[in-house]
Parts: sequence; structure tokens; C-alpha cells
Amino acid sequence: MATRPVRPGAAASVSDFARSLRDLWVRAGSPNLQAMARDRYVSPPTLSAAHGGRTFPTWHATCAYLLGCGVPEADIAGWLSRWCQVADVIGYRGARPPRSDPGTRGPAPECRSVATVADFRSALRQIFRWTEAGSQAAFIREAGCRGISLAKATLSDMLTSGRSDNLPSAASTRTFLIASALPPDHVEQWMAIHDSLVRSGRGGQEKPPVQAQPDSAASPGRLPDDHYEDAPCGLLTTLPDGTIEHVNRTFLELTGHSRDALIGKRRFRDLLSRAGQFFHETHYCMELRTKGVVREVAFDIMCADGRRLPVLVNSAVTRCEAGSTTSIRTTVFEAGARLRYERQLRAARRSAEEKVRRLRAEQDRP
Repeated sequence: MATRPVRPGAAASVSDFARSLRDLWVRAGSPNLQAMARDRYVSPPTLSAAHGGRTFPTWHATCAYLLGCGVPEADIAGWLSRWCQVADVIGYRGARPPRSDPGTRGPAPECRSVATVADFRSALRQIFRWTEAGSQAAFIREAGCRGISLAKATLSDMLTSGRSDNLPSAASTRTFLIASALPPDHVEQWMAIHDSLVRSGRGGQEKPPVQAQPDSAASPGRLPDDHYEDAPCGLLTTLPDGTIEHVNRTFLELTGHSRDALIGKRRFRDLLSRAGQFFHETHYCMELRTKGVVREVAFDIMCADGRRLPVLVNSAVTRCEAGSTTSIRTTVFEAGARLRYERQLRAARRSAEEKVRRLRAEQDRP
């Protein structure tokens, strides 16, 4: 995340703002800046620059700093007002978040009259207008300032009026509702409507309930749930933009992440090391787009406790009848033991080559 150079005449304002951030940081117990940056999707140098007052931080970086110090979201508005004041003083020309306060927008849209998929999509557009974001780009920018990642293609597809026959995914819908700053109880009410439409076959007519059967009576060709959850490898399903939609228990146990912290909130690339993210963007995504599949790609996944987990990743694209990508399915195999074995083989080979070299040197002596 880029920061903006400070004009000489405005250095005092930026310095005072940075001093307030540092005071907040001290009161929060001096949390590690690198951990704060990793949790809030910004680079450590960005937070370090804001911390030291060397540059005026973007609002996204400022918000990441505040949330990393444990500032409640209810208090963010006061900091936004102060940030805007400094931005006005220094003549800041970068992007600014909308100043609209959810409390001044009027009552949130109700979900009582939603009975069909078309009604649900129309209601999503009504919620978008209620946010007063003005544009999809502004909505995404404001969501990013609150640490919520939402892809432009996902939001555009969700708000398209012509897609009245298909529901957006549950993960995308929940992310959109949270990014809209709806009250938590409203979010759950809308998700209950979404789940009801999914169970009804997305057509508005309720299907008869299906009786649950034990695993032993599962229909041929369909695996029981525990086969997915406890598979001998990590399994993920992501949206085309990489947002995690499904993840199995094995992956959670390998990485230490919780299901709630991943689904709808993190992208697969967000879990990779910095070098892995670069390779993901320059090679992995390109091969996936051109070939539809990638195999045995080595990555380091950053676990919840900060350790690196060496893995081998296979991914395949799933497409609809029209040929567009609907999801990406990924398997994750732990590769720590394999890497240790390969290192042992390389060490043994170097040792053998050294012995051969010494024997030949002794034989060549007169």
C-alpha cells in the first residue's frame, strides 16, 4: 500500500497525527507491526512509515493500524474525521473514503418482501444504494479500509440486474452484507433468506425436505461429509477471485486457521508467503487461466501461529456450460517430510561426490 510524501509546510500536522498513532500503539501494549500488517493486508514498511511520521498514510493503512491496535469499529469514525482534517491541511490528493455515517443513512432495507431470487438480487441493489457509496469502486475502497476484501468482478456480478435466475454464493453475499455496514442481526436475517432460496432450488418453490441418511446408506457416487472433512490432504474451493468459499478440516488442522476466519474473508493468495504471493500472481494464475489446471506447485503457507508450512498445491478450474469460471478447486499436500528427505539426498550426494574427488586426487599422486 503506497503512502504519500509530505510537503515541508505540512510536516507538523503529519507529525502530530503520527504521534497520536504511536500513543495509541503504546496504550495497546506495543503490538508487533509486522503481525499487524499481515493481519490487515498491508505491508510492514507502510505501517512503519505511518508509525514514524515519515509520510502521511492512506486511510486504508491508517485503518489497518487502528484495528491492529484494537480500536473498536465504533471509534473509527472519530479517527476518520481527524485523518480528513490532516488530509485537508496538507492538500492530500489520494483516494478518500466516503464520509457517510451508517447511522445517518436511515433504516436498513428490510427482507420481509423477499420471496424469489429476483427479489433477493433486487434487494442487494437496494442495499448498495443505501450505503451511499456512489460507485462500485468506492464501495470496494471503503470495504478495504475496514479490512474487508471484495473483488470488483464479484461485486459487479452480484449487482447485475440481468442475473435474476442465479443466486450469488453464500460467502460473497455475507462479505457484501458485512461490507455494507449492516447491523449483525440484519446480516443473519439476509443470510437466512439466502439459505432458504438455496434449499428451494433457487426457483422460489420449496422442495420437500430430504431425510438425512447414515453414511453407510449414502447414495452411490456421493461421498459422506467426513470423507471431505477428514481427507488426507487439505481441500479448498475458492471463487474465481480467490476468495475462500469452502475448506475442509484437514487444512484447518494443518495451518491452525479457523473456518470463520477464512471463508468469505481471505483469499488463497493471502495465506502465502511474500515470495509465494509473487509467484502466485506471475505464474500460478497465468497457467490456471490458460490451461485450467496446475500441478505440484511448491508454496509456503503462513500458519495462524506465524510458522511456514511447505506444501505442494494442485488446482483445477470448474466452468459453467457457457465456459466461464465458476470456482477453483485446490488440494494442499504437506511437503515438509519430502523436503527434508530431498535435503538428505542432496547432502548424501555431495558427500559421495566429495569422497570420489578425494579418491581420484589420491590416485593421481605420484
